[in-house]
Amino acid sequence: MKKQLLLGTALVTAMAANAQHQKTKPSGAPTKAPRVNEMSYNAEEPVNTHGPLQNQTPELLKSTPTGTNPVTWIPFANSINSAGVLVSNSRIINYNEDLDVVTFVHRKYCTYSITASGEDNSGVVIARIISKWNPIAANGTFTPQFDSTAFASGATNFPRYPNSGIYNPPGNTNINNAYIVACGPTTAGSGWTGNWYASKQLGSANYNNNTGTAPNQQWYGNPPTGSLKGVNFNRYNFCVTDDGKVRSVGTVGTDNPGSSQAAPADTSLYITTGNFAAGSFTWTGTELYPDFKKATDGTANLSDVLMAWNEAGTVGYAIVTGQNKTTTVTVNQGIQPKVWKTTNSGASWAAIPDMDFTAPTLTMIPNELPAALASNTNEVCPWFRSGEGQDAIVDKDDRLHFVTTIVGHSSTHKDSTYYIWSFTNGGDSYYWPHKPGYRPYIYDFTTTGTGWNVTKIDSLSSEAPRPTSASQGSSGHGWDENPWAADGTGQKPVSSSRIQLGRTPNGSHIYYSWAESDTLVTSGNKKWNTFPNIKVRVLDVATGSLSPKWNATAPTGTLGLNSKIKNYAYYHYASPKSTAITTGSAAGSYTMAIPMSVSNNQSLNGNGDCVTPSAVTHFFNAVTVTDAGIIYVNPVGLNEKSKTVTNMQVIPNPTSNNTNLVFDMNTDAKVLVSVTDVTGKIVKSIVTNANLGQNTVNINVNDLKAGIYFVSLNANNQKTTAKLIVE
Repeated sequence: MKKQLLLGTALVTAMAANAQHQKTKPSGAPTKAPRVNEMSYNAEEPVNTHGPLQNQTPELLKSTPTGTNPVTWIPFANSINSAGVLVSNSRIINYNEDLDVVTFVHRKYCTYSITASGEDNSGVVIARIISKWNPIAANGTFTPQFDSTAFASGATNFPRYPNSGIYNPPGNTNINNAYIVACGPTTAGSGWTGNWYASKQLGSANYNNNTGTAPNQQWYGNPPTGSLKGVNFNRYNFCVTDDGKVRSVGTVGTDNPGSSQAAPADTSLYITTGNFAAGSFTWTGTELYPDFKKATDGTANLSDVLMAWNEAGTVGYAIVTGQNKTTTVTVNQGIQPKVWKTTNSGASWAAIPDMDFTAPTLTMIPNELPAALASNTNEVCPWFRSGEGQDAIVDKDDRLHFVTTIVGHSSTHKDSTYYIWSFTNGGDSYYWPHKPGYRPYIYDFTTTGTGWNVTKIDSLSSEAPRPTSASQGSSGHGWDENPWAADGTGQKPVSSSRIQLGRTPNGSHIYYSWAESDTLVTSGNKKWNTFPNIKVRVLDVATGSLSPKWNATAPTGTLGLNSKIKNYAYYHYASPKSTAITTGSAAGSYTMAIPMSVSNNQSLNGNGDCVTPSAVTHFFNAVTVTDAGIIYVNPVGLNEKSKTVTNMQVIPNPTSNNTNLVFDMNTDAKVLVSVTDVTGKIVKSIVTNANLGQNTVNINVNDLKAGIYFVSLNANNQKTTAKLIVE
């Protein structure tokens, strides 16, 4: 399966047929595009035990700011490498409006240890719980507090690719009654063995390094074990709805256990549903069979699966892209979506009409495809290819929005379906020409009462580089321009546009996010997405109006700037739900906050392990969007030139013996470091002279009991505080 992406400049809705463009075949032979684009890198990295201990990002408690409506990217967690954030339509970051809490789920870093014997390996999954993050509810202040808890691990089947949500019992507003819940595939270190399912009760009493046991941790194998079928990669579009159900989607088939490829013989979309009872979840499955065309070797021409639900959990859509085997219309014979709909919470499903690209409402698509089929210079065939990202959401009127980019097939023959034309631009070979009228466009396909409409959301200025040099030729495919380091096999991490969709809780507004590179800063001004920033657009569902494109990571000037994020906004995630809209006095005015994350490594080396660590750092932000744009202030709401202490961290954290307080100073000054327990009693204090630049103060905690403490740094009458966990 693959990813999702979004971008934008112009809003154009296809309402009538346009004159057909004359199509031509690009020079050169067609290229076979990868069927599995975003999961190949480090898919089966070694299962490591601990090597030399390295610093990990702490759970930070930022000082109370005085600014308003910040856009501030804060580092808050680390992972061993980039493998856990490759899949853009896994749900990693989630917001629950009843609790006003955000969660972020990620793989552990080397130094994080758990209590479960034999399970302390690189597969440990951690949930970060972010409270006091909402700048709208807090009258413009941004004081996020970060807690963490380990909740998934395995001694023989190691968790990978977390896909998560917050289960909150209907009507509950107390976080102590809520649960983090997630699932994903497992590996034994080589090959894929099945899927893990885990949950853990939230609340400060449960924020620890104990991952728990069954039934809060469950494993279902592939071949099947237990009540579920053998699901291939149950890691897409995790969804929690108000009826108390949690759901995820993958595929089932008769292929080799856990293979990432579509299965020979019959392959189906498979929805896994979790029902909560007595502190844990019971899992059941629903299979939907698309009956796609198969290649001569029996492999089904099936590509991607997605899923979307309304807030109530009554209306849902299941989507699988593949090759229709019954249509005789050439333009409809590509890798295209088959969609089912339920109106009774999944008790029954019915297929809705397939897209017909000869219909007046959809002719925009073939008109804008740059290449015709190899056999005919006038006929084209759309391919809903997810290499730049796909996503789906349900709006306030229970209509599906399915967002994707589209390329043209080179052939519709069952054995040549995955061949695509390439286009030369500036000496490099791309999947799109990147010329006026023929760019990577982001399309929003929306269901109507009788069929489909399509809206053009934006165009992309760049496309993802290829992950390897050998498979695509020695040069001209973006591998050389990709700044990330290659692993031992020549693969590099690839962060595409990663189109993602989200909505307000009532579905009145939909937001599109994606990452693209400005070709003014790429190597040789090429069209490769190598130095990305996140773009956002907002759709008012009632009026159909689309906001301008806003930049969430590269503000103009220094206000709100984080130099570690600008042009380095790799592997972003946007929560599928934002805060509720706050409307202003003027018609059409609004404010909303969207929880987002970015994961990068300043050395651009994602191939870390516990022997030679090169951690990936995760950054969090409440992207505050209004009808007039994104509101920026300086980091943590203060003018950094007037703030004596910045970038304070406690590392390692948790610790059992020694830890370091690391911080930056904008001047020389005497500082007081105080450690207090939860009652406010000072248990340790250190006075020292700090210098301009980065400083480190060692704190010995051997004499402290296990528990939660707070480390405060006082300098020039300014106080900064961080949480410390002593084990």
